[in-house]
Amino acid sequence: MGNVLRVDLSKKKTVVHKLSNALARNFIGGRGLNSKVLYDEVGPDVDPLGPENLLIFGVGPLNGTLSPSSSKWTVTAKSPLTGIIGDGCSGSRLGAEMKYAGFDQIIIKGRAKHPVYLWIDDGNVEIRDASHVWGKTTVEAEKAVKQELGDREAQVACIGPAGENLVRIACVMSDLYRTAARTGIGAVMGSKNLKAIAVRGGKDVEVANPQAFEEVVLDANRKIREDPLYEGYATVGTPILIDWLNAQGGLSTKYYEFGSFDKAGVINAETFLKKHKNIHIACFGCSIHCTHYFMEDYGQGKLEFAHLFALGSLCLNGDLSSILENISLSCDLGLDIISLGSTIAFAMECYEKGLITKKDLDGIELTWGNHDAMNEIIKFIAYRKGFGDVLAEGVRRASEKIGKGAEKFAQHTKGLESCCQNLPKKGWVLAYATATRGADHLRGMENLEGIEFRKEKAIEIFGTPAVIDLLSTEGKPMLIKWHQDLLAVIDSLETCKFNCDCLYALGPEELANLFSTATGWEIDGKELLKIGERIYNIERMFNVREGISRKDDVPPNRMFKPLSSGRYKGSQATPEELNRMLDEYYELRGWNKNGIPTKQKLKDLNIT
Repeated sequence: MGNVLRVDLSKKKTVVHKLSNALARNFIGGRGLNSKVLYDEVGPDVDPLGPENLLIFGVGPLNGTLSPSSSKWTVTAKSPLTGIIGDGCSGSRLGAEMKYAGFDQIIIKGRAKHPVYLWIDDGNVEIRDASHVWGKTTVEAEKAVKQELGDREAQVACIGPAGENLVRIACVMSDLYRTAARTGIGAVMGSKNLKAIAVRGGKDVEVANPQAFEEVVLDANRKIREDPLYEGYATVGTPILIDWLNAQGGLSTKYYEFGSFDKAGVINAETFLKKHKNIHIACFGCSIHCTHYFMEDYGQGKLEFAHLFALGSLCLNGDLSSILENISLSCDLGLDIISLGSTIAFAMECYEKGLITKKDLDGIELTWGNHDAMNEIIKFIAYRKGFGDVLAEGVRRASEKIGKGAEKFAQHTKGLESCCQNLPKKGWVLAYATATRGADHLRGMENLEGIEFRKEKAIEIFGTPAVIDLLSTEGKPMLIKWHQDLLAVIDSLETCKFNCDCLYALGPEELANLFSTATGWEIDGKELLKIGERIYNIERMFNVREGISRKDDVPPNRMFKPLSSGRYKGSQATPEELNRMLDEYYELRGWNKNGIPTKQKLKDLNIT
């Protein structure tokens, strides 16, 4: 759309400026463009919860078009949880609506004197009082803002009480139950006294070559539906992973001590679909429709694998109804469920070891699987009540406050709590270690290791089937770098990862065709991957400026534990293997032995 909206909440000023074509060509949009702006404007002296931190909402060139699954949007800031680059990505109509309103980015700085929300109605921008909305849950806030605007079609992104209370694992919510979850971005929004942004637009999103674009879109949709995994994802969604991972010994259980859960069968997709599913729905413009919603007396929301794992097996909670209730509660309060579940499981282990007591927890018996206690501690965390004030800091800071050796079993990388880390994949160890957000399964997510029917795809991409051997380190640095670069592109186009590295239906060439016919900029898959490499390096440079180096490229230590069960029982990655992979990975990336991008690499990527 070519427009960037800048908002200074301290000065109550808004200004619109043109987006540089060169900047868009080099960083695409969404995550990439957000990361570039953050790198240019937010230095190491900036407090993540201070007014000088930026809060950047970004969309990509495919939002609002016919391109499949292009509903994503990214919100970026310096993370209050990790102190490095942070962002959350969500799939909802907000991304398209930003384009319909005429904007590619909304960049917010400063701090309002009292609670406000931002109302963007096409080209008209208002900073409105939100005192009457402050304190409301995310669902209540979204409904209240829409009612006040008199527009049910306005798209709202907001925070809940967790963000207002600067909980470092707070998220941003939209479409009631769609989450931009990771790295505590909701706390940044709260620090600015910004309760919500509401967007409505009526502009057309034009593509450069409509006929060619339509042909490319039709071909992309055909390839998506022909992929062997399409039916499973379209029918069951991500909860399908519960049974599969449990059989592999990779379902993270009891705070990553074990890889299988004896109650997996009662919290799996089959049980949910039989007893709790209410409606099956897609993200805006998506043909996969992998999301399932539930509506129960105790709450409503949507279900993902990460929710079942984080509030289920990780905490030894085998009560599906309580998991659903706590999903609903967490979203209402505006909490990142992955970090929340990991933090609660960490606290349960501290309780088991006697490092914290019932007295510390105001009478809560935080024993394994105690779902009533989980419900109470979630509220404590969101409102920073009692010991919840400690846990609201996230696992790393909480472990430092608790002391007594708690730091030794706190599972995180660079301050970010991890997801499903018991996977017996050597490549995933490297991916977690080098992800720019921290212990992140999405930055380098790959689904080739251990998948025998993907052998031809491995040969097509890498020229060898060796990368699918999950017990070998051979080719894994190449595998992870390729996926990291590709995912940077996907997050910048703001399309869905599932089409590209779960289904493997859309690769660099297919994405390049979508990008080229939409924008008119001729580009091939090789150049697109180079843009992804540029984005990954700009994020690494932001982190290097914050002190990150090889010493920090270490996965959570329980990733080195031998698997305790399942098909791959006894297998493990070792620190020695990681070090060898890091050496090769750094060389492939053009970084020095300490993990710092070289001047030559930055020159090659045109990063200044």
